[in-house]
Amino acid sequence: MVSAIIDKVKRTSVRRCYILSTNETLKAADEIARLAADARQHHGCEVIANGIASTLKYYLRMISSPDDFTENFVSLLEKDPDINYETKLLWNEIVDGEAA
Repeated sequence: MVSAIIDKVKRTSVRRCYILSTNETLKAADEIARLAADARQHHGCEVIANGIASTLKYYLRMISSPDDFTENFVSLLEKDPDINYETKLLWNEIVDGEAA
């Protein structure tokens, strides 16, 4: 996933890319770090990979209006053609309290 995203953003002017994964253990952390360092050096893009659950738990408490965040997030899920069906299903499971 990281390689595919880096390939996509290197053709753009994106300077920071935040990747949220449902895999909290990030088993490939060393490989991700290598790819991120390469992207930074060769394309000037900072790549940050993190687990979605821990990220949301940490950052949602800092948002002044979680309702606005959720509304905007759902809007992006609906519109962004790069968001796959599985991600949308997972979001629905999170909202329904079914996600592990």
